[in-house]
Amino acid sequence: MKTPTLLLTSLLALVASTLAQTTAAPIAPAIPAEMPERKPDIHYVPTPEDVVEEMLRLTNVTKDDLVYDLGSGDGRIVITAAKKRGARGIGIDIDPQRITEAKENAKKAGVEDRVKFMKADIFKSDFKDATVVTLYLLTSINEKLRPKLFAELKPGTRIASHAFSMGDWKADEHKILGSRSVFYWVLPANLSGRWKIAGKAEGGVTSLDLQQKFQMLTGAAEVQGEQRAITDGRVTGESFTVTLAPAKEGGEPIKFSGRLSGEKLQSSGEGKQPATWSAEREEGTKQQLQARL
Repeated sequence: MKTPTLLLTSLLALVASTLAQTTAAPIAPAIPAEMPERKPDIHYVPTPEDVVEEMLRLTNVTKDDLVYDLGSGDGRIVITAAKKRGARGIGIDIDPQRITEAKENAKKAGVEDRVKFMKADIFKSDFKDATVVTLYLLTSINEKLRPKLFAELKPGTRIASHAFSMGDWKADEHKILGSRSVFYWVLPANLSGRWKIAGKAEGGVTSLDLQQKFQMLTGAAEVQGEQRAITDGRVTGESFTVTLAPAKEGGEPIKFSGRLSGEKLQSSGEGKQPATWSAEREEGTKQQLQARL
């Protein structure tokens, strides 16, 4: 029969042996799947194919375009733009699972050479080289993204959003497809300020004083020494049109159009006898459209 001392010695030896084996062969920790750098803003819901087609139709995507899909999911919008319209495309999504899926879909579609997918936060991403931007987010996210669109995109960039608006930035077009809808905008140039016209302009206009909110223009114009209110005005990319109130009741309104070229306004060169004029903006009168968002 073993004494208590021998029993204790045997037990300690067994514990020491077990610890040595554990130290010699540690268990490797499980490697978790790659996780988003932060939680996605919304749950992923794919855009139906007929809506994808309408978004690409509204934005008039061609082989010369670079389409960015912000929150690109399985990649179907840029893949369709590449496969059916010959465009190049870049999809940005914060969820690595969606990026993996999109890359596999691009390979299956045979457009790997024309599209790219990046795991990134759209609010921290650079997409200023886009000619077309597509969205399927929420109105609140669109509104949060809106200042970045105005600050970074070039005038004339076309934007389409499935189902959700941009708040008080009214769409240039709004198409209904059964229970679904698509909103469409053309990013406007900033034409706000006072412009002095040189040359012969339509209706004898000699100056413009333009206030701008998003793509809408208000203000007044000077015509032969008299002020005429702008009753309707709109900027589409770098082009603009305004309608001036008639000089007197029953008179004819003046329709006036032009485009931004560099830092000057100039005549659009349209019509049978197009007017020839240019205009420079008075220093210090340009407003920041961003402040109005």
